[in-house]
Amino acid sequence: MRSTSFLVLFLLLLILFTTCNRRNRGAVVFNPDGIPSFIVDIDISKDTIIHAPGGSLVQIPAGALDAKGLTNVKLVIKEVLGMSDIVFIQ
Repeated sequence: MRSTSFLVLFLLLLILFTTCNRRNRGAVVFNPDGIPSFIVDIDISKDTIIHAPGGSLVQIPAGALDAKGLTNVKLVIKEVLGMSDIVFIQ
């Protein structure tokens, strides 16, 4: 039983040391440019409800956005609904 405990401890330490010595510590894991974009034109003088492709609803009340005198704006929406969406983004 003692030799089994020693073996497990040894393997855990081996895994710890090999994973901590990786060279790519500064690698980017999450790339927001990989999230699909949904572009919509809205009139900011009117109440707007946007239905995103993944099912999200975005409600924008009239006058909530300041577009420096413009009445129509283009919004780029990036929708991430779960952790798997973040993990599998390329």
